[in-house]
Amino acid sequence: MNKFQKEREKIFGERKLSDGQKRAVIEGVHANEKRKKQQWLPVVVVTAAIGIGSFLLYLTPMEQLPAQTTELNQKFSEESLVEAFKQQWQMNNVEVLYTEVPFTINNDGFFIVKDIEHGGDTIHFQRAKFINNNWEFEEHTVLFTSNLNHWDDFELNNLPYKVGLIQDESTEKIFIGDEEAKIVEAKDGLRVWFGAANSKHTPVYAQSDGKRQHLAEYYTNTSVYVPAIEGNREEQTLDYKGDTMLRGNEEYNKFPLLIDPYYYAGNQYRIGDVIVIERDGELEVTRIIMDNPTEVTLIENTLVWHKFNTPQPFYMHANFDGDTGIYEKNYESYGSPNRDEVMVYPDHWASDGLRGMVSKYDIKGKVLGYDLDNVTNTMTEQELALFNEFQQIVQGMDSANFNEDAIKPLLQDIAPQTVAKLYLYANYLEDYKAMYALFAQSEELMDYDTWIQLTNKAVTKSMKQRLLFEIYAAGKAQLTADDQKIRWTDEFSKEIIYQLPMKKEDGVWKVVYSTVKGNLDE
Repeated sequence: MNKFQKEREKIFGERKLSDGQKRAVIEGVHANEKRKKQQWLPVVVVTAAIGIGSFLLYLTPMEQLPAQTTELNQKFSEESLVEAFKQQWQMNNVEVLYTEVPFTINNDGFFIVKDIEHGGDTIHFQRAKFINNNWEFEEHTVLFTSNLNHWDDFELNNLPYKVGLIQDESTEKIFIGDEEAKIVEAKDGLRVWFGAANSKHTPVYAQSDGKRQHLAEYYTNTSVYVPAIEGNREEQTLDYKGDTMLRGNEEYNKFPLLIDPYYYAGNQYRIGDVIVIERDGELEVTRIIMDNPTEVTLIENTLVWHKFNTPQPFYMHANFDGDTGIYEKNYESYGSPNRDEVMVYPDHWASDGLRGMVSKYDIKGKVLGYDLDNVTNTMTEQELALFNEFQQIVQGMDSANFNEDAIKPLLQDIAPQTVAKLYLYANYLEDYKAMYALFAQSEELMDYDTWIQLTNKAVTKSMKQRLLFEIYAAGKAQLTADDQKIRWTDEFSKEIIYQLPMKKEDGVWKVVYSTVKGNLDE
């Protein structure tokens, strides 16, 4: 059991650790370690690498070492570096992902290993220095494979680096600011990236299909999902057409918004709240990012809080829409709000939305979500035409013997999301025969006559409106990796917004009949 395993067991036992608890383990391990700091001068040294690929490491330009003995050369090698690391951390089985040991007078080494012996859940980034015929370990950080969204800042002698893990299979490249990061791959397919940064605040982007999306180490824990809410007579509706909150999916524009103008009469202003403000006589939707007297600075598109003289990076949702033009090496100070102000910033950073302080007197209410009573039909014209054709076929069938051969040609190449929308729309229309025809065959599915007797046919107006919103949600869902469900997950909070079990039968997607609980299970 290595030091990380011992520290984790001592503090938390066998429990699954949160991100904060994992950080506590790391801090506990390194509490008594010295972190030696020397200044490196930048020059690119290109050298051969053992493991996967090569890396441009910034080192001090010095003359080559004088001729060394065979014994010293054996000690000063990639193999000896890894062996020394295994002894230091009491690991017998590691997978070396990358090593770099340039032969300069500095005698420096940098490498990445995966701990295989203890479940393979940690990736170690380590720098070492060869002193007195021994390796001494200096800068070091570790990432947990169970936390694939995380990355960390890593210094190589006071030069800022960033290291992280890749979760999304569609990710082609990682960029740290404008520079492409190095990617190496473990035997199990896990990809690790690392590279130099201009500063610890330099943003990171993942590129998929040629488009770059801003990734963040820290987010608010606020969901960016816009729920649909039933209103009351004290609340107001706003049909918002501004672009301040758009991130590529018509957020806060798709349906009219439900606004509570009296929310802050009995509740505190909180970071992450979406509010409506009055600006130059117009209403604007934005988000609170600061509610107390703390100086805020925008550094390389990272909002930095200066509290107790310790800057805390705060990333919102910049570049979510793939607009690479947003990134600039910028620096802008906003000061701090007074007791009668909050600081606001739009989700869509490229918009003309207000950035900075706003008086609480100009806040016209809190956005609760979409006004469910104003959610309209979310089927496209093509989907409605498909449903009408499907409905006509089903209506001509004998309910005791549904003719699958008649349905199959129509649904042969239809996406599971569209089939789910047809199913939900049939429910909205209370066409139970069409609903039943879209169920996949299973042992749980009873015959039509029994099922129709058990079906709740008292569909209220509110239920109908909710079904319209579920149709919208099904259109946003993605097929899960096991091809068992369609699921819509909030990218930031990781909250499951909507999911429906699906099954493919003879090339046709169908809805799996199950209880409500079954639909919500992981």
